[in-house]
Amino acid sequence: MIIDTVLHQFTEEQLKLSNRGSTDILPCQMYVLPSSYISMNDMIQKRYKLLEHYLSIVFAMYNVTRARSMFINKEIKDAYTNTISIS
Repeated sequence: MIIDTVLHQFTEEQLKLSNRGSTDILPCQMYVLPSSYISMNDMIQKRYKLLEHYLSIVFAMYNVTRARSMFINKEIKDAYTNTISIS
């Protein structure tokens, strides 16, 4: 779906890494109880941790250098945060 859009911010390499599909629920689709309210930024950071874990596995599996993996991880995190944060 992302590949067919012109406006996506992902590089071809990032799209290949994410071809597994989404296992996340968007924060705006989650039901949050008022007593357990956390900020949107905190929620995004918490939900990104799982994706970051999977990325580290992929980087190790394909022997991606540490510098390159940090760069890719930052780019994906920025795109993830920007995409989820848009109202």
